[in-house]
Amino acid sequence: MLCAQERARVIAARMALATASKGSSTIGEYFSTMKGLADEMPSAGHRLEDEELICYILTGLDMEYNPVVSAVAARVEPISVGELYTQLVTFE
Repeated sequence: MLCAQERARVIAARMALATASKGSSTIGEYFSTMKGLADEMPSAGHRLEDEELICYILTGLDMEYNPVVSAVAARVEPISVGELYTQLVTFE
């Protein structure tokens, strides 16, 4: 039963990450929300890799952030969550 509860928490967190959008939030608020959801994963027994979190974050951005999304996608080396935050705050 405990395993089923943990699995349900992971599914709920992943669904929340997948459907989250920046909307009218600031980048700081949006990142805080996304990091909070990602932080729920290890407590449920599953660690969310930075690359996956970055994909969720980029997916929830508005069209106005397309230049940043394109630049991140075109990078040869992976970007860290911290670097992404800095780029998005600068763009904001």
